[in-house]
This record gives sequence, C-alpha cells and structure tokens, in this order.
Amino acid sequence: MKTLSDIRKEIDGLDSEIFELLIKRIDAVLSTIDKKNKIEDLAREAEILSKISGRIQNEEIERYLKTVYMSIFAEGKRIQKKLNKNKPL
Repeated sequence: MKTLSDIRKEIDGLDSEIFELLIKRIDAVLSTIDKKNKIEDLAREAEILSKISGRIQNEEIERYLKTVYMSIFAEGKRIQKKLNKNKPL
C-alpha cells in the first residue's frame, strides 16, 4: 500500500509533467498568432471540450476538466491579446 508520502511524490511528478506540457501548449498557441485572423475560436474550443466529454464517464471529473481547459483557453487568449498589443507579459 502506498503511503501518503509516496502519493505526494507521485503528485509532484505529475505536476512537473503538467507544467512542462502547459509550457509546450502555450508555445504552440503563441506560434499561431500570425497564422489566424482572430484570437478567439469558439468552434475549436467546443471541439476540445467535446473530446473531454467523449473520454470521461464521471460527470464531476468532466466538469472539473472542462473548467481547467476553459481557464487554459482564457489565459492563452489573454497572453495573445497582450502580445498583439506589444505589451510585456
């Protein structure tokens, strides 16, 4: 049986992976700035959220993940808008 310390170490490792993936994601998002006409693409966001619904059976976990992704979308748009206005982050 895992101890609390073991579980926390596992969570720390997962957090490190999530951090690295979020950095890669924002880099990819920022690379799209010159390739699209507008920052917001609600159809693309809906597509991503729909994929979550298709993979998750538990409604609470689905709601949690959608909330996380909506926050990721909002922050990506915020950063893109600042860069479009040549403001420092």
